[in-house]
Amino acid sequence: MNKTLFTSKIIFIVIFLTFFSSCIGGRKDTLDKKTLFSISIGKTENDLDYFREEGIPFQQKINLYMKEGLFYISNGKAGKIMKFNSYGDILFLLYNEKKNPTPILLSTTVNEDDRISNRVAYAYPFVDIGEIAVVENKILLIDDAVEEERQEYDEEIEAMLCRIVLRFDTRGKLVDYIGQEGLGGTPFPYIEKLQVTTGGEIVVMTRTMKSWLIFWYSRNGKLLYRVNILYNALPVPEGVSAIPSLETIHADRVQRKLYLKLDYYTNTSGERADPELNAEYSMSGVYVLDLKDGNYKDFIQIPRNIKKASNLQFLETETREYLYEFLGVTSGGYLFFLSPEESNREQLLILNRQGKVVQRTYILPSDRELVYSDFYLNPSGVLSALLCDENRVEVAWWRTDKIIESVVDENS
Repeated sequence: MNKTLFTSKIIFIVIFLTFFSSCIGGRKDTLDKKTLFSISIGKTENDLDYFREEGIPFQQKINLYMKEGLFYISNGKAGKIMKFNSYGDILFLLYNEKKNPTPILLSTTVNEDDRISNRVAYAYPFVDIGEIAVVENKILLIDDAVEEERQEYDEEIEAMLCRIVLRFDTRGKLVDYIGQEGLGGTPFPYIEKLQVTTGGEIVVMTRTMKSWLIFWYSRNGKLLYRVNILYNALPVPEGVSAIPSLETIHADRVQRKLYLKLDYYTNTSGERADPELNAEYSMSGVYVLDLKDGNYKDFIQIPRNIKKASNLQFLETETREYLYEFLGVTSGGYLFFLSPEESNREQLLILNRQGKVVQRTYILPSDRELVYSDFYLNPSGVLSALLCDENRVEVAWWRTDKIIESVVDENS
């Protein structure tokens, strides 16, 4: 055979295989999703009530919280909180009577011996439900607005004080509420997140126009720390000249630490300005803030996610970069990130505290266009999600805790 012809065939085969593998590569790394149950859109006690107006961003508060295999879902528009088992059976409901019909599937009465039926509903006059969380003793935490006459403007932080954290027991009885100073305290500004540590300590994360204000409480509601993280004083790695933009904050599950996920931009205008104006993306990372001494400790740099753009001609090299969203940290110190890509796929990145990549894989939340989604990472590393489209709602999970377990086994 002609040597030149043989060499040309080899080169063609190598190029073809490289191109073919790049077309299918990554699909085999997609994690299996398990759809646990579906929820109808409607008004009854086990429905989710929401709507989407064409051309208007979805802004209704719907939250998912998973604990011990039970799923708690808050529905702000309907003024209710539902608890489901993993089969989709509704077990518990707290609801505003003015916004909901009388429950049919659940009991609303107490038995004569003062024991409560397994499936119960309780009425409470919620004003505007937001975030939810569950403490170890199954105390339910609910972010709600106070009545308008109790709201006041704080000139120092330039924000309206209008939210409190209600605490309900397993009988649906209001125990008390948490405000800024602790039990019965002053209302908070807008609450961004409610988080609970493995020891039952409560973290209330609020936002104003100037900063994140974070309140850390004991399991009994005693204020331990109040942290003010100003937007104009965010940390930047040594030797880096960039503008920081704070994406989100998560609490450590075990220690009294906060994880700040920051995106850094290079200012092309030569002035300190809004990162969205005249700035180019540079890098992302997570700073760890130790509340005991108030100092930033570790900086964990996040790898970049750069992909070849789709719909290109053969051998074209245009690329596209996708930023990661910080989902939180497990009790073992593993950091989870999601990066939405094309074709409804999202890249899942898991880092350890040293910044080493533990896993880089994909999930496919839905093959349909979603109106809204809410992800929840539990302390052991199970990733669950509430996936809402125009017609129905799915509750699903990915057993990402198995990835963590395999890493621990390898290192033991």
